This record gives sequence, structure tokens and C-alpha cells, in this order.
Amino acid sequence: MIQKAKLIVCVLIFMGAVGVVTFQGCNNKNENEKAKTKVELASNLGISASDFLGGENCKSCHQNQFEEWEGSHHDKAMDAANATTVLGDFDGAIFKGDNTTSKFFKKGKDFYVNTQGANGLFDDFKVVYVFGVAPLQQYLVALSNGKLQALSTAWDNQKKTWYDLYPTLDVQHTEWLHWSRGGLNWNSMCADCHSTYVEKNFDPETGAYATHFTSINVSCEACHGPGKAHVEWVQNEAYDADESKNILQLTSSLSSEQQVDQCARCHSRRSQITNAFDFEGEFMDHYVPSILRPELYHADGQIKDEVYVFGSFVQSKMYHNDVQCTDCHNPHTLELKIEGNGLCLQCHEKKEFDTKEHHFHGIESEGALCVNCHMPGKNYMGIDFRRDHSFRVPRPDQSVQFGTPNACTQCHDGKTDAWAAKAIEDHFGPNRKPHFSDVLTEASVNSETAVLPLLGLLKDATTPSIVKATAIAYLRGLPYPGVQEAMLQSLADKAPIVRHTAVLTLENSDPATIQAYALPLLKDKVRSVRYAAARVTALLPLQNIPQAYQEVFKNTQQEYRNSLDIQADFPAGSFMIGQFYEKINQPKNAEKAYIKTLQLDNYFNNARVNLARLYNLEKRNQEAIDLYHIILKQEPEYAQGYYSLGLLYAEENDLEKAKTNLEQAITLNPLNERAYYNLGLLFHNNGDTTYAESVYKQGLAKLPNSIPINHIMAILKVQNGSFDQAIPFVQFLLSVDPQNQDYLGLQRAIVENTK
Repeated sequence: MIQKAKLIVCVLIFMGAVGVVTFQGCNNKNENEKAKTKVELASNLGISASDFLGGENCKSCHQNQFEEWEGSHHDKAMDAANATTVLGDFDGAIFKGDNTTSKFFKKGKDFYVNTQGANGLFDDFKVVYVFGVAPLQQYLVALSNGKLQALSTAWDNQKKTWYDLYPTLDVQHTEWLHWSRGGLNWNSMCADCHSTYVEKNFDPETGAYATHFTSINVSCEACHGPGKAHVEWVQNEAYDADESKNILQLTSSLSSEQQVDQCARCHSRRSQITNAFDFEGEFMDHYVPSILRPELYHADGQIKDEVYVFGSFVQSKMYHNDVQCTDCHNPHTLELKIEGNGLCLQCHEKKEFDTKEHHFHGIESEGALCVNCHMPGKNYMGIDFRRDHSFRVPRPDQSVQFGTPNACTQCHDGKTDAWAAKAIEDHFGPNRKPHFSDVLTEASVNSETAVLPLLGLLKDATTPSIVKATAIAYLRGLPYPGVQEAMLQSLADKAPIVRHTAVLTLENSDPATIQAYALPLLKDKVRSVRYAAARVTALLPLQNIPQAYQEVFKNTQQEYRNSLDIQADFPAGSFMIGQFYEKINQPKNAEKAYIKTLQLDNYFNNARVNLARLYNLEKRNQEAIDLYHIILKQEPEYAQGYYSLGLLYAEENDLEKAKTNLEQAITLNPLNERAYYNLGLLFHNNGDTTYAESVYKQGLAKLPNSIPINHIMAILKVQNGSFDQAIPFVQFLLSVDPQNQDYLGLQRAIVENTK
């Protein structure tokens, strides 16, 4: 018999107009208190819950703003589940998904769902909170260890029906994306942006949360900061004379950059490095925004996964011409200030842009709307349409070459990208204005051929900072002239996202370079940059640290380690803990962290890759091979997996399996020079130079400027006595590095044997 769920929220305390709500499992009080103390000390917050008074205290002086906010998506971000707030059909409605069937019903005044739990068994779960209002509403239930979980079956408030958030995924109850697990955990995934002053309070040792907030929704103080000091200032008879006490955030006096940064804490794809946002410092003192990674953004920088506006907006010319969020959006209602093209015509001339000569579509047609060409979008969470805020010119020519989306064919059903590219060329001529997306798309195919253009982006003062950071990520580790110099110069960039990304490129550098260039960034003004520097300098022995840096080195290392604990409930956070332990040469702790990562998400194969490397270093090759077989079963198109598996089999002297896997790696990724090199070398060293040469030639056909393959071909030809045939390879190598002693040695061998 299936037992009824007994794990509910144990502590729910309301204090006056503002609630301080703490969530914890019924049997985990001591553990959660431990988590709260540990993490709060780590984050060193300068404010507390008592500094927040609640939105009702703002109403008497700011009635118009309060009335605008009431009913907004911020107001309705989260609420207790009751007859007024619940919009879904709980009158015995049944929803059948791919893997499970859920029934929604009531018990008295309470709302329940019967569905599959984390153990794979069906049970009744009480809905304690509603989440959002339109176009969809989600429902939260309480599980053990203080966890609140969002159901993956949501209510479509437009069609008035239940639907599955992941209709195309076969989500099992053991997986991260199951509603009962990490992917839909409120404490880590949702709370920080749907409530006010959220302290996550996660204990990585027990896996328990003691999360609490001061207001259940996104209240006035979520954006403007704690109101206590402001109210005390207003109530003081001499308040006009002491403006310094008027401490509020997100005021009208902010610059565009400052306002966007303050909105970005929620409207961005980012990781959190402090236990709570305390309104001190800047955005990257608390968060690290994602760069334009291929799993999140298309190759040209357009939105792909759910990335929440910031990453696209800071690419735009609008942002770089001081346009800010409130130029288009009412900050309290969140609605657009003006509907239609009138919004854009606040700045852009009607006679130049709102004409058929500009957009080539009929007046009043969908194609005449600025946003449909310059802000195409896509649905997230199934039905929530969101627009790309990079405000880019459609580039169907890039779609033809790189498969990126374009606004033209998103509207013109049945038309091809080639058709759209020709239409643009017919209207505007054959040449497009240079844009950073030209470089990013090229780099997405092969970063080595894009080295010079990527370096050009770093030198160009008009390149958006997020694009510079992405360029640095593409350039990382490439052994080409100018790359290391550009990385080091980027350490002094004014944008913290650039400094943060640049310092991480030093991670595998020699100790002298790390000490010279990363150590000074332990004193950077922005916390996330300091933490990146702490990660990079972790291997430096304390006795080698100059006296001027010893204290900051010790303190920052501890702060960085604490920040990892804060992120340990994410697979990526647990993975970073493993990386940290690897770096400081604690392989057993690294192994535990990687295994924990896979317990959180069995599909987080980066952890398996690192774990396999650990096992390989410990001569546990069969365990490493077993891990790669799991990886390739889950990701059969993962070229790097076949490459690594091939190398493992080579170490085990299993040439046939090594060959099979390295050949598959080449088939899946014809630009992997190391695969050609190692496959050829494997047979080269075993005497089969005919096959080895065929592999090297295959590699050079794809990568004619590959230094390693040209080098090994020169060696093979010299070894075989084919000195004349070695000449072009050596000439190429010396043109790249004329002082290289290995290349000069090959040249001497050729000269001596061709006299």
C-alpha cells in the first residue's frame, strides 16, 4: 500500500506586514540550523531580514506605484495556494503524460496532486504554493529536507488546460529533470527571483535546506532594497537635510549600465556565488552570468535555451547607446510603455524606419512591426513566448552557412534560408556590415581558423563585453601568436565578465605566470573575479606567496571554497568542487565530488569524463573505460568520448578497439587534429607507416595548417628516407616558428641527406 505523503512545511511564521518564511523538513531542524549558520557566515551579509518591512509599508507614500505593481507578474510571482490563487482545474482533472498520469483534486480546502514521486511510486502530494499567473501557472509541493518542488505538469492559463513542460523528453523519476529532483527544485532554481530577500541556506553535508524569504513575491524591496533605513529617514524631522540616509536601489538616477546590472540579477542566465543578494556591490559580486556558450546561445549569439534577456540585451546597439529597461517597460506594471512601432519611434525616425522602403512589407502587416524583424523570439516552458533582446539585423546568409535562425524564415513558412538570403541581397546589395556574429559563427565551426578575427574582437573597443568574454573562451589554450598576450591584456579590462573569463584561461599555466598575473586579481574589486583568481591560484604553495598577498590569498581561498558549498546543490556546483579538489591534489575528495555530481544528475557526463581521467591517472583504466561506455550510450554522437576511449584502449594495447574509436571520433568531428595525430601515431609507432601516413594525409586535407600533423608527417618522411617529400612540411613549420629546435633539426637532417 502506498503511504500518504507526510512531509510538509514545518515552519511558517508571519511577522506583521511582511512574512519571514523558513522551509525545512520535519526531522532536520539541527542540520538546517547548521546550514544557516555556516552559509550566512560565509556570505558575510551586511543586512538581515529585520531590515525588510514589506510592500504595504511603501503604499502610504507611493500609492500610484503600489497600485501599478498590484496584479503585475512581480506581485503574482508566488503565493500561497488557496481558492483565490489557484487557477488550475483541481476538480478531479486527469492529465496523461508520456511517462505518468497525474490526477488533480481537492481535500476540503486543500489542493492535491496524485503523481509519481522520487521513488517511482504514486502518492498524494499537497500543493502549498502557486507559482506565476500567465501565460502559465506552476504548483509547488513540499518534500523532505526543506525542499519545495515545482510540478512539471503546469496549467495553461490561456487554453485552460494542463500540459507537460517537457513533452518531448522521456524523463524518468531518477533524473535531474523529474519534478521531484534538482531541475525543478524551488530552493535553488526559482526562489531567488520569485520572492524577496531569499536566503537559500543549503547544507552540502546533509543536502538539507533552511530557505527563507521576507516577502513571498517580488515586492518593492526585492528591487529597491530593504526599506527600514529609508522609512526611518523619512520619519526623521530633518530628513531633507540628510540625503545620504535615503538608501534605495534601482532609482531613476541610475545610468543605463547600472540599471541593467540591477535587473540582471534575475533577468539573466547566471550562477549565484553568495547565499543571498544583499544589495551590496554590483551584479558580479553575487552572480556570474553565462557567456554565449553553444548550449545556451546559437553560434551568432541569438537566444537558444532559456537565458532571460540580459545576455542578449548587452550584445545590442541599444544597450551601448544607453537604452535601459525602463525606456521600454513600465518598471511597476512590467508592461510595454507603448504598443506597436511607437515604442521604437521614441528614438528612431518614423520617416526613415517606419516605412515600406525600410521593411519591404505592407503597412499594418506583421512584417511591418519592428519587433518581428529585430526581436524574433521563441517559446519557453512550452507556451511562454519571449523575444530576443539583441535587436539584430536579420542575417539569413549566416543561416545558410551556419544553421543559425533568422527572422525572415520564422515568419515566411515554407521559404528557405537561401530564399531569404537572396531577398536581403536583392534589397540591400551583396555586402553586409561587419558584425561580431560573423566571427562567432566562424569560431563555432573552428576556433583555430578564427584566431585573428577573435583577436580583432578583443582589440575593438565597440565589441560588447559578453562577446569579448566569449571570444576569450574560444581562444583559450590555442598555441598561436598573440593569443597569450591578448589573454593577459584582458585581465585589465574594465568589464568584470571579461576579467573573470580571462583569469580562468591561466588555469593550466606555469606557477610563475599564475603568480605574476592571477595573484593580483585576488584584490579585484569584484567578488566573482576574486573567486576566479582564487580557483586559478589554488595550487600555489603558501610559502611561495609574497607577504603582501598571503592574507588575501588565505581569505579568498576560503571564501571561494564557501561559494562552492553554496552551489553544491547543482550538478555544475558539485562538479566545480571536484575540479577544485583535483587542483589541490586531493583525488579522493575529487572522486567523491564527481560521484555526488552523478547522483544529482546521472547525465552530467563532464563529471564522468573527469572521473575517468582520475581513474586513468591511478591506473584504473578498466573503470575509466566503463565510464566512457556509459557516456557513449547516453550520448552516441559525442565525438570526444570516442577519442578518449580510443586513447584508453591504446594504453591497454588493444589496437583494434583503439582504431575503431579514434576513427569514429574523426567521423563525428573531422576537425579534431589530435584524433588524426594520435590514430596515426599509434600505428606509426607499431610499424604500420602506410596506414599512419594515410591518416596524417586525411587530417591535413581537413586541417592543412595543423602544426602537430605537419610535424609528425615531416618526422615520418625523414624516418622513411623520403627527404625531398619532407621539405614542404618542414618549410611550413619554420614559417610558423623559425627558431624551433625540433624543426631546425629536421631541416639539418634533410640537408645532410640530400647533398
